[in-house]
Amino acid sequence: MDYSVKSDEILVEYTIHHDNSAYEELVKRHMHEVIGTAYMILRDEFMAQDIAQEAFVSCYFNLENLREREKFGAWVRRTAKNKALNLIRNRRDILPFDVMINSADTSSAPESRLLMNEQNHRIHSALNSLPPKLAQTATLYYINEVKQEKIAEITNTPLGTVKRRLHDARKILREVLSDMDNTFAKNISERINELNRYYSNHEYSFDGYENFYNETLKLVESLPESDEKKNALAQVYFSKASFSKDENDMTKAREAAEKSGNIRVLTNIWIDDILNKEPQEMIDIIESEYLPKILESDDKSARADIQFWRGASYHKLGNYKIARECMNDVINQINNVDKYSISYCVNAMASLKLIDFEEENLKTKKYLPSYWNSCSYVIKNDNGKIYLDAQPGYGSHYSVGYHLNSVFNDVMYYALCCDRMYLDKSMKAGDIYVSRDKSEISKVISTDETVSVKCGTFKNCLHIHKTETNNIEYDIWYAPKVGIVCFNANNERYELDE
Repeated sequence: MDYSVKSDEILVEYTIHHDNSAYEELVKRHMHEVIGTAYMILRDEFMAQDIAQEAFVSCYFNLENLREREKFGAWVRRTAKNKALNLIRNRRDILPFDVMINSADTSSAPESRLLMNEQNHRIHSALNSLPPKLAQTATLYYINEVKQEKIAEITNTPLGTVKRRLHDARKILREVLSDMDNTFAKNISERINELNRYYSNHEYSFDGYENFYNETLKLVESLPESDEKKNALAQVYFSKASFSKDENDMTKAREAAEKSGNIRVLTNIWIDDILNKEPQEMIDIIESEYLPKILESDDKSARADIQFWRGASYHKLGNYKIARECMNDVINQINNVDKYSISYCVNAMASLKLIDFEEENLKTKKYLPSYWNSCSYVIKNDNGKIYLDAQPGYGSHYSVGYHLNSVFNDVMYYALCCDRMYLDKSMKAGDIYVSRDKSEISKVISTDETVSVKCGTFKNCLHIHKTETNNIEYDIWYAPKVGIVCFNANNERYELDE
């Protein structure tokens, strides 16, 4: 059973009926905030953890007394707060002086101040960086909401000195928090990048994605209102929408991108909107709506992406002149685009080769295929395992010439060993690889074969034999520092020729 999707109310009921796994989920769900509640009073991490454990144990044995079971979180935090205050009252001999001072007016603080979210961490880290007397005064005033006159009385300090300390503390905190904000924003940016790469970084599986997405979204939402926050929200929403293809997720991403003016995310959404449209309709929408906005923004990556699909549409219609102009424009952006758009730049190079091939053969009427595609392959090296990470591209789906009788029109796709993996550098003869769905079985035949093809002879080639459940068999040869040099599939042979 997946307890993570159950409400607190249901988990409490399960626990009462002797399902301890349900309580483990409650502890996992609320432990961070409960420790934060105790820490705000004790200002000692280890003591706070002990108090949190005691609070959960106490609540476990008193669950039946909780009438509003959906309020378990507030209840266990309140229990931790009371235990922390009791510790201060009963064990002053073991508590540092600043803890006793910080507890002077804790009862007046709202419950929300006891939640130890990321922003609380930053604030308390900043307070702890202050000189002791400034930290003491600032904590009493900002965290425990003690009035200045009361602070003067508690610390036996003139009121003017308290005011001066608060002034000095504010000046230092402003600088420290600014640096922390920059670091925090950088960490969020890195986390968003990780979110976008989650699928490929987890062996092409979405297991655990939902939790990682929710955690990232909460961090972004904790940022102060700014253009950076709006941009980050647009990226997070689109990351999920691009995987889920859910209409509601895409709407959230679109609205956030429009509010922030995030042209990069908007371009990705626009491309997703038009990919299934006919070539001329794609061209009309791109030229009348999308391209002017992208050119105005001067975002090179967005420009490369949309120009690629504009060129692809003209290519499909046989307008080679404009298609070539578009693809050259994409290639010209190669030094100014992000990693994702690099694949479009490489794909544009392949498209230009295909356009040249088609134009030449139209003149000679020598040969034209009934189907063609132009693709680039984004290859990822993960600790010696070579994966197909992405495959942007386009193809024709109508007859433009003589028929090519072949099922295997994409060697790079059919050459995959299993589960998007081409090869593992640690492979040795006899190794067997089976895909997750059991539809493909690959066996390493040899790691030192010599293969002769049109462009030469290659030694020490890796030979993999793959069988699919539809009884199609493949043989693939990889040459060191070259890649695929030969591919056989059901008596069809493809060789590297240049």
